[in-house]
Amino acid sequence: MNSIRLIVYVVALSTVFSWKVTQAQSNTRHSNHYLFSIERQPLNTALVEFAKNTELTVVAPSLLTANKISNPLYGYLAPINALNKMLLNTGLRAEIDSNGIISVVVEKPAKADKVYREDILADSRADSTVKNNIDEVVTRRQHQSYPAQQAFKKNNYTIANLLTRDVLDEYPSLNLVESLTLVPGAAISRDSGEGRQLFLRGLPAHFVNTQINGLDILFTSDSAIDQRGGAARSRGFDFNLFPPNMFDAIVVSKSPDAKTSEGGVAGNVNLLTSNPLEYDINSASGDVSIVLKNNTLDSRLTPSFTMSGNRRWNTFALSANLQYSDINSVEHGVHNWRWSKSNFAKHTLENAINIGVYDRLVHAKDDNRVFIPEGNSISAWGNARQRLSAVADAAWQLNPESSLLVKGLFGKLTNTRRHFQLATAGTNGLRPNVDGSQRLREAQIKQDSLVYAAFSNIDLRTEHQRQRSYTNYYQISSEFTWRVSPRFSSAMTLGRSQSIFEVPENEKIFLEATDKPLTIDWRKPEDATFSYGFSVDAPNNWRLMRSDVREDKIANIHNIIKLDTAYHINEQVRLEIGSQLKHFTSSGWERRSSVNWLQETKVPEVLFTLTDLPLQQPYVVAQHSATFASIEASGIQHRDLSDLDVRLGTDYHLDENTQSSYAQLISSYHLLDRPVTSQIGLKYFKTKQTARGDFFEQANSEVTREYDYWLPSLNVKFAIDDAWGLRAALSKSVARANINELKPTADVNVADAFIQLGNPALRPVELTSADIYLNYVSSHGSFEVTMFNKSFRHFITERSFTTEYLNTGLPDALLNPDIRLTPQSEFTVSSPINGETTTINGLEIAGTWSLPAPFNAFAVYGNASFNRGSTPIVKNGERLNIQVPGLSKRVINATLEYASDAWRLQILASYRSSYVRQIGQTQNTSEGFDDMLFWDFSADYDVSPVLSLNFTAKNLTDETLKQFQDTRPLIYLRSGRQFLAGFKLHF
Repeated sequence: MNSIRLIVYVVALSTVFSWKVTQAQSNTRHSNHYLFSIERQPLNTALVEFAKNTELTVVAPSLLTANKISNPLYGYLAPINALNKMLLNTGLRAEIDSNGIISVVVEKPAKADKVYREDILADSRADSTVKNNIDEVVTRRQHQSYPAQQAFKKNNYTIANLLTRDVLDEYPSLNLVESLTLVPGAAISRDSGEGRQLFLRGLPAHFVNTQINGLDILFTSDSAIDQRGGAARSRGFDFNLFPPNMFDAIVVSKSPDAKTSEGGVAGNVNLLTSNPLEYDINSASGDVSIVLKNNTLDSRLTPSFTMSGNRRWNTFALSANLQYSDINSVEHGVHNWRWSKSNFAKHTLENAINIGVYDRLVHAKDDNRVFIPEGNSISAWGNARQRLSAVADAAWQLNPESSLLVKGLFGKLTNTRRHFQLATAGTNGLRPNVDGSQRLREAQIKQDSLVYAAFSNIDLRTEHQRQRSYTNYYQISSEFTWRVSPRFSSAMTLGRSQSIFEVPENEKIFLEATDKPLTIDWRKPEDATFSYGFSVDAPNNWRLMRSDVREDKIANIHNIIKLDTAYHINEQVRLEIGSQLKHFTSSGWERRSSVNWLQETKVPEVLFTLTDLPLQQPYVVAQHSATFASIEASGIQHRDLSDLDVRLGTDYHLDENTQSSYAQLISSYHLLDRPVTSQIGLKYFKTKQTARGDFFEQANSEVTREYDYWLPSLNVKFAIDDAWGLRAALSKSVARANINELKPTADVNVADAFIQLGNPALRPVELTSADIYLNYVSSHGSFEVTMFNKSFRHFITERSFTTEYLNTGLPDALLNPDIRLTPQSEFTVSSPINGETTTINGLEIAGTWSLPAPFNAFAVYGNASFNRGSTPIVKNGERLNIQVPGLSKRVINATLEYASDAWRLQILASYRSSYVRQIGQTQNTSEGFDDMLFWDFSADYDVSPVLSLNFTAKNLTDETLKQFQDTRPLIYLRSGRQFLAGFKLHF
């Protein structure tokens, strides 16, 4: 019934719009659009039919047109563009002189036309109302994005950005997400020395909807630091799965139309593979590239290899892309787990402690207590990453009116990690409420934080972790397009994607040194130092403390079928109607086994070794393989886990069935004698959502709910003159809650003293968005500015409180893996809730400018975004406002480029101001990252038309990633400089 109402609504609109548009049509013959229906035939015959249809004069020497076959021509097109479409791949093109005479001439060989399509039903008129259909004409040594971007923006009625393969090839990126910083408003998170997730318009990754060839996907990897080495159950897409030049084009849409998939309140990213039918008939081409990489923290050279090619016969075509890369990375620095409010027992403080400090540490209550640092570790993470990706596309032109396109994408990301840590985490370590054998000899408190402390009789712990994780992913899809008549066309698309993330090996061995002296100094966080009054590299100071075995699995699956249709009411108005069925499932679990060997009478033999990653100083850890062999031989702990080892609250399943329909009217007309394109549309969708999980005594807990929404959209494009353009957009959209927020369980994380409750009753976030966009284009460059306002209802925030474990109602047995914890230990309990109205305002600026002579070999291009917004949270019963998670107030990306006939040199800077990552654990309000600035350099040299050399230096200043809890330091890490050199061979 809703779909019927939708169609009636849009048909009524079309009647009104078609009448108004007809009144505004141009009287100039050459700017009119004509309805063509010309079959594939000898070119001479086709040109005669073209001239009769348009009543225009066409001069075509028979010497040029002899023995050539025309392309079929259908739909409403401007004459000059229609004729060039007919002449595509014939080696000819059309020109028009000042008298209006059209001539067919030989195409200039220096130019190459390529069409990028996101809308498979698009026609190709010059002032196209169609969404994303552009002609790109570029030369090798010009900044490649400029011509394609301007043509794209000229033809597209929404506010969006295009990145072509040429840009992705030449921009110095380690993976795909780093290239997306070319888009105004885009920022990225970083992990293992490279980018990981995309933040857009001040919103985090799970608010960005990601597609491949117009079909929703969700691929997941993990981080060595996040979730203690696991993967978060999020809707945020991990772009580090893909190499930078895996796709033919990327379209980042910021103002949706009715066809846009629901879920992307920050924006929609569509990764497009190629259409092999766009290549010349009876042609073949390809390229091979090899690059060697080195990280200054790792002496090894690692390779990457790319091979791509395409072959078109007459009506059948193939293209393929195969890429493999091997990347070694190292991160090292100081790592604090959290800051927690704490008291010290009287007997743990020596007489030398200042009386004021003594009073605050011993007698302060509740919020007046002092924050103490937990962890205080010297840490290093080493990762050997292998990335294998393959794309294959096959296309068949069944007849002039229909075609079939089959696309496949397959890949695997493998991480092999080792992690070392020396921390204040022994039995009598530094945890909240210090009351063991520790003795505090000196202390300094800054504001409310213990920033300097000298201990005796404290217990320390080293950790040696080995982990292997895999993400296997694929997408396969087919689309069948059929031009039913010159006015009506349709396309049906079927697709399935799957991502399976697995951690078959995640093992840790902990050693303990007891009753040792230690000094920690956080007074200068970037130079934080930990001084040990004993030999941390002497094996006789260490004993086996604990061993952990863990396994993870997360599976995300999309099945989609959709139908899109387009009907040309007249030459200026097009009606689009479509529908989609989408089924999404996500399932996963975490298994864990932990043995505290201090409580066992039979203790395995330990083989000791020293750390072998860059650290402030080396220390003793267990030799991993030999020690675990000894542990298994004891018969107490095994590496193969089962369903009996699933950690409480981590086994849950989400199932979503969504039906949607849309209709939209796209019109071209004139206002004040200037061309205008408008889109008005409406989308309806309905979702049935089921969340299932096991928790404690509640087996197979299941919550099912349904919701539906009407989502209107309006986009208007107005050409002020030939240089200036103005756009406006108004829309409503929604985003579903994160997967881990919808679980009907509670995740009890004993190691972090943290309990995360799910909330399957969460409502989707509703957004009303308004955009104003102004752009200017000249022969020297371009400039654009966008202002936007996003107003959210039911924005998902968090409510958390800190309480003693005994107040949670959970069984004491859950604390058994960690003897340091008691029922009186404080835990943070957090749950997601729908909050109040939240607003984000932003300003985006971007430009490309070629400098005048004598500096005309130089160009400057970049973008900047400025955002503001806050959201309320509830912390220990108090309502507080924090910066919207993921929002950086300032993001700036800039490039200075020098280009000659053979050389291209770039200096690049990428800056992101501080942002909140999540609500803070324990009594902290928020956690996040401080400002970061990365500098890169790139050089390309064309040896010949078929061979080019390249060199890239990443992270020239070895930038420190600084993570915070409120105003206190949490993690300070460096990942080293990376150097890449290689060649590319074109054939």
